[in-house]
Amino acid sequence: MGSDEIHQQMLAMTKPVVVSMGEMAASGGYFISAPADEIMANRNTLTGSIGVISQFIQLEEFLAKNGVSVTTIVSGEFKASGSMFEEMSAEDEAIWQAIIDDAFEDFVGVVADGRGMSEAEVLEVADGRVFTGEQAQQVGLVDSLGNLPDAIARAAELGGIEGEPRIVEYSPPPGFLETLLGTQARLAPGEVLLRQLLSESRPALLYLYTGG
Repeated sequence: MGSDEIHQQMLAMTKPVVVSMGEMAASGGYFISAPADEIMANRNTLTGSIGVISQFIQLEEFLAKNGVSVTTIVSGEFKASGSMFEEMSAEDEAIWQAIIDDAFEDFVGVVADGRGMSEAEVLEVADGRVFTGEQAQQVGLVDSLGNLPDAIARAAELGGIEGEPRIVEYSPPPGFLETLLGTQARLAPGEVLLRQLLSESRPALLYLYTGG
C-alpha cells in the first residue's frame, strides 16, 4: 500500500521527475519508479523483482509441541484465513493466490504504462528476478546509468534550470525515543525479533524483494 501511495503521488507530479536508484530499488522500489520521466541507476544497482509476495508464518505445530493451544471463533468460514495458528487449507491458498494474481496484474500494468511497454513485454521480465542496473537498461526498465549527481543534473536540465540547482533533502522526523535519547536509543535484540514476528504475522500484499 505504501508503494501504491507514493506511486499515485508520482503520477500527480507536474514537474519532470528523474529517479536515481541506489544500491537497491527492487519490487516496491521499482513500482514507485515506473512512472518517472526517466530512471537512472548505477550499473550495480539491484532492481526489477516485478512481482507480488505474501508470506504466512505457521506456528500450529510449534505451539502444540510446547503445550499451547489456540481457540479461534469466527463468523465465517474464511474469517481466519492466513492465521498463524492453524494450517492453511487448499481453499485458503486459492483465495490468496487470486489476491496475489490480481495485485500482480496491477503491477504489470503500472510498469507497462510507466515505461511505454506492452504487457507482453513486461511479462517477459516480470518473473520476480532482479537485474543489475546495466541489465535493467538492456531490457528497458532503466533509461541510463549514473549516480545521484547525474540524476540531479538531468532533472535540472529537464526542468529548464540554469546554473547550479538548489537541492532540498527530506527526511522523516525523529520519533519520541530518538528525540529523547538521540543516537543512544536502541532496541534489545529480543524486542527487535518480537516486532518482526508481529509484523510478519499480519497478512499483507508486498512488493518486496526477499533475496537479501
